[in-house]
Amino acid sequence: MNIRRMILFVFSIMLLSYCSTGFTREERSYPSAGYQVDVASIHTELQRRPQLRFPTRIAVFLDQPPTRRGEAPWRFTASDIEQVTGLEEELRAAGVASQLFLMTEQTAILSGLAHQWEQANLETIRLLAARHGAEAVLVISGESRVTASANPLSIMYLTIAGVWLIPGSHRDALFYIRASLWDVRNQFLYASVQAEGEATQLRPYGFISEESVVESAKSRAFADFTPELRKRLLALK
Repeated sequence: MNIRRMILFVFSIMLLSYCSTGFTREERSYPSAGYQVDVASIHTELQRRPQLRFPTRIAVFLDQPPTRRGEAPWRFTASDIEQVTGLEEELRAAGVASQLFLMTEQTAILSGLAHQWEQANLETIRLLAARHGAEAVLVISGESRVTASANPLSIMYLTIAGVWLIPGSHRDALFYIRASLWDVRNQFLYASVQAEGEATQLRPYGFISEESVVESAKSRAFADFTPELRKRLLALK
């Protein structure tokens, strides 16, 4: 590699360090249920009534859209899932749930709805929950944002070795967790919960990891989310 190419390489790294790799709320597309917001639709919603009989069977649907270009990849881990399904024993003891279980993608595949699994709308989720024999469905979704920046020390990246030695790059992550509990039969909304977590990483560019900073932000979001979800579910009865 000649000197010109080496300098171009280093400046490319510095430029990338200053560019945002996150996304705005407007860039995320959510599936539409096809409703028109008008007075009639408001009256329709007001006509819905809670009809669950406790204890009830609650299915959990993890709404994790595919990673878009420019986003750090993330997923709901076994630890995340355990924090939610681990509430089952307490909910059973309180008479709220007879069962709390995770819905699987296989149901969508065997139902011919595999193409809708990653961006399923509420009607599809309710249908799949019904096929699981659930009376209520808890929809949990996540969303991450990552922004990148560089501090003045990044000028040392020009030494090439500085790319791996000088902590000149920042990553700031914000992670949202949202959950809503719906009646499978009539789409009555029983509860909704939201929490967020933040994390920061300062490292040399060669060791920066957007995946790990997003995971840290997600863990902090779950630390607030799980207790609030527990409180809201126990208050149903």
